[in-house]
Amino acid sequence: MLHIHFSAEDLSRVRLAAEPDPAWELLLSLHALSGSPDHIVFGRWRAEALAALDLSTRPLLQLAPPHGYSPDFLTPSTAAGATDVESVVEAVMSTGRTRLRRELKLLAAQGATSPWMRGLAEGDAETMRQLGAALNRYHQRVLSRTWHRIRAVIDAEQALRVRDLIGGGAERLLSNIHPMVRWEPPVLKVEYPVRQDVHLNGRGLLLIPSYFCWRMPIRLRDGGLHPVLVYPANRGL
Repeated sequence: MLHIHFSAEDLSRVRLAAEPDPAWELLLSLHALSGSPDHIVFGRWRAEALAALDLSTRPLLQLAPPHGYSPDFLTPSTAAGATDVESVVEAVMSTGRTRLRRELKLLAAQGATSPWMRGLAEGDAETMRQLGAALNRYHQRVLSRTWHRIRAVIDAEQALRVRDLIGGGAERLLSNIHPMVRWEPPVLKVEYPVRQDVHLNGRGLLLIPSYFCWRMPIRLRDGGLHPVLVYPANRGL
């Protein structure tokens, strides 16, 4: 269970992402690509997407295993201006070497490593350029083909949550975002694989509905980053 602890100040700083988040859709779609080939929703999309991949984009699958940890640097904050694929790629490529090493070490602990990933951990300029090119090409060849569907699902979810916010404020919004989330003031309780406590300490919370987020909400591992909760927008599919 994930427990997110709110203060009155945090409640006043709850926000809902205004647009589909390209970084999270990219990361979570990579999770879907490595997941079950007969997934009830993503199975057909997965087969088409894998056929569209080329050798330059396949290393991305190493960074986004379907279970466990994926590096936080792959999902730069919208607060930092990463609101389109170009700014996302720029932010990822600007990640400092210390953070690259720290997060890729966590990924390697799960057994995911390769010479390419070791180059990333060192901040090697050519390897970082390859990462940026792979992200751009993946978005162009795979995600852009279904972006209209992603936007339609997320737009519908946002309309419902805005109605909650207008009708009952942040507390109603938090109460209705997902069946696996319960608002028990002042704590938001989220069904989660491990027990974690997150204290917002006045930073507020950004809620990000996601098309490719499946089954349960997720968060960034690094508690020092701006708090976000990414949750499935596709509960009706």
